[in-house]
Amino acid sequence: MGTIVPARPQSHVGPKSRTMAADSAGSATVSGFGQTCNPYDELGVTAAINCQGTMTMLGGSILRPELEAVMAMAGRDFVSIPDLEVAAGKRIAEMLKLPDGYAAIVTTGASKAPPSAMAEIFKISRCPNIP
Repeated sequence: MGTIVPARPQSHVGPKSRTMAADSAGSATVSGFGQTCNPYDELGVTAAINCQGTMTMLGGSILRPELEAVMAMAGRDFVSIPDLEVAAGKRIAEMLKLPDGYAAIVTTGASKAPPSAMAEIFKISRCPNIP
């Protein structure tokens, strides 16, 4: 792993509250944690310039604004995570135009993917009649 280079000098001075993102009901004001609009500065963590691509150790990736908007919409409700994983897998399979019999698997994290895949392989090879 390479050297982590600070992205900018840390500034621990910020307004008492700041308007964050506007939604259909108006705008949200943050007070307390997050009020500076830079939670990393508030935690004393230095932001880095990532010159190595998508890396979990550097936070993965920066979200696109359209993804942030959809995540904000989705965050307004509770859902069954297993149901969400199945539905998202079906949507991804459609988008990838996978042939019949192929599927996309969505998991809640990278560490869950290998056991999930192995369970599916075991189910198919040992119990082909189980849906």
